[in-house]
Amino acid sequence: GDDQQYYETRMTPIGTDSVLAIERNVTDRKRAEDALRQNEVRFRSMIQESSDMIFILDRNGVLRYESPSTSRILGYTEGFFVRKSPLDFIHPDDIGAVEKELHDVFLSVNSGVPTEFRVRQANGEWTYLEALVSNLLDNPAVGGIVLTVRNISDRRRAQEALRDSEEKLRQLFENIREVIWLRDKKTGR
Repeated sequence: GDDQQYYETRMTPIGTDSVLAIERNVTDRKRAEDALRQNEVRFRSMIQESSDMIFILDRNGVLRYESPSTSRILGYTEGFFVRKSPLDFIHPDDIGAVEKELHDVFLSVNSGVPTEFRVRQANGEWTYLEALVSNLLDNPAVGGIVLTVRNISDRRRAQEALRDSEEKLRQLFENIREVIWLRDKKTGR
């Protein structure tokens, strides 16, 4: 409990039949170590169970960390992306925009707006992702560019279906030979 006290004892022989014992209270250090350990476990659990993927790029643009969710979302074996360039997996039509965003992040001038792009999954299909990127190169605990990446394929499919539906309605209204009126029930206009 919180009332528990922790002590460290150092024993040093003095002569042949005596020992000098020095005892000091290390309760604060022990509690700080326990709190740090709990935070590490909490952080690791959050990262491992996240529905987002987290990557860390080094100064050379090479991936040096990928979260476990990556294999679940993209289908590659765990650790597949480590020591590779993320650009190797991005759709050719999207590489230019992603390169520009990464360049801006390395220069610390990124707008903070998510970047959308397509990535090849392990099964060969392209999936839409959205990434938020932070420059933490100067943070000694991270020392890299952090990418928080979310699969937005379902959202993109819904947007495309809505656009298709709107286009069909627009064509229907443009080609109808009747007069169509819209009337507001409240104002009668």
